[in-house]
Amino acid sequence: MSDPTVQSLADQIQALTTQLQALKARIDVHSTNINEFSELSRTFSSQLANLGAGIFGGDHALRRVGDQLVINPDQDYDDEVLVDSGLNITDSLDVGTNISAGGLLTNKISAVGSGLLEITTPQLRLRASDLILNGRTTGNGRALVDEGNQLFVNFNRDYFDGTVIGSSLFVNNNINLVGSDIRHGTNSADPNSFVTFIRLAGNNLQFIPEVGFDVVTIFGDLNLTGSVNAQGGDIAEQFDVAAEACADPGTVMVVGDDGKLEPCTRAHDSRAAGVIAGAGGLKTAMLLNQQDGHRAAIALVGSAYCKCDAAYGPIAAGDLLTTSASLGHAMRVDNANANAGTIIGKALQPLPSGSGLIPILVVLR
Repeated sequence: MSDPTVQSLADQIQALTTQLQALKARIDVHSTNINEFSELSRTFSSQLANLGAGIFGGDHALRRVGDQLVINPDQDYDDEVLVDSGLNITDSLDVGTNISAGGLLTNKISAVGSGLLEITTPQLRLRASDLILNGRTTGNGRALVDEGNQLFVNFNRDYFDGTVIGSSLFVNNNINLVGSDIRHGTNSADPNSFVTFIRLAGNNLQFIPEVGFDVVTIFGDLNLTGSVNAQGGDIAEQFDVAAEACADPGTVMVVGDDGKLEPCTRAHDSRAAGVIAGAGGLKTAMLLNQQDGHRAAIALVGSAYCKCDAAYGPIAAGDLLTTSASLGHAMRVDNANANAGTIIGKALQPLPSGSGLIPILVVLR
């Protein structure tokens, strides 16, 4: 018979051995899990550094290049790179091809050539108050500025050559000008081609203050509440002139048988119509009944230069003038009462002898 104490000790040793074997089995299982985790960790690290290798056919999805994280570095994903949630960018965004935002801007923003960004969208909203062009980073060169309820173009006037609009400009409200001139030019690239056609000088609004325009045409009525100050000498009206007739400025004209004007050829002619305006450098202040055709402007009111002939008597300043036998020339009137209806004006300068142009005061009676 064995010793009970020894048997008890043997039983304990057997139980401990069984526990040790169970513990060893559990350790072996954990060891296997640790090895598998390590392998998975190494695999994930490799895939993170070269995402897609062995999963997406070897295409590189992410790559670290210096201090940059590059998405689709080799451009193996030909269709697009999708972001299924919000994308917040706190720095610059460099675009190589297109940006798609929820389908709203698909193929709307693209890089075209070198340094050109093309945006195609019905509406574009910029969360900024200033638009600075030409790479200017200072306060200068502010092309568009949103300030209060006003939109400023060329805010600081740093674009010295002007703001060019290459097509029609439709304004639905007032145009407020700070400068004094409104200019017109035929070549926007050549500042010297521009001519001022409206100028504000003090309290005066000037039209065509510079050489470059011949005529100002107003289609419609012109209503004036003040005076008309003109540098011309007369108010004239156009009439038809006979086909072969001379119509030089300063010529004395009469009404022909066909109702058209022709130069005078006889003295004291009751058909006298007047003198053609525009001679001697004295322009017409206002022209009436202007039409195309062979026509001449007869001075009706004011002063004009007139062809006169002193062969019929020396002409003194203040003498009344009538038609003469000299073609298109006036002569002195000796008896005003006897020559009513033939008088065309009053001499403003003397013509003692010979013939020539002298200024007259237009008087038709």
